[in-house]
Amino acid sequence: SNLLYIAAVLIQQQNPKKAHELATKAVNDIKKNSWQVNAENLIKNLETKTVNATLNQINLPNNNIPLKIDYKNITNITVKVYSANLNLNQTDNFCS
Repeated sequence: SNLLYIAAVLIQQQNPKKAHELATKAVNDIKKNSWQVNAENLIKNLETKTVNATLNQINLPNNNIPLKIDYKNITNITVKVYSANLNLNQTDNFCS
């Protein structure tokens, strides 16, 4: 249980690699109980791959479009941008 506490502190300190090492050690050292399940869940969380892309809702013509990409446990990301010509009337409503 102390290893899991230290692993949680390391996550807050942005050291997921060391946190993963401690959680793996905890899984191997702890007998089958709720703490081992917590350690296994921590390892799964640390190993999960995630990607999140965020764009502004409104982008002006002829200006760069800011794109924010957050990722975890991903080494390569490919972004493809396509031009789209949308002729929308001001009365069009895409929100339901």
